[in-house]
Amino acid sequence: MKTSEISEYLKLFFGLPLLQPDEVGNFFITDIMAFYPSNNSKFT
Repeated sequence: MKTSEISEYLKLFFGLPLLQPDEVGNFFITDIMAFYPSNNSKFT
């Protein structure tokens, strides 16, 4: 199964509720934004 950059980003994003509240901000900045898809035209 082929995965796209956007699908990988969304998996990380929708996994945020599984984290402890004090870990969400750090995870968002270090992991999710670092993995933001280069072709983000589908997000706008």
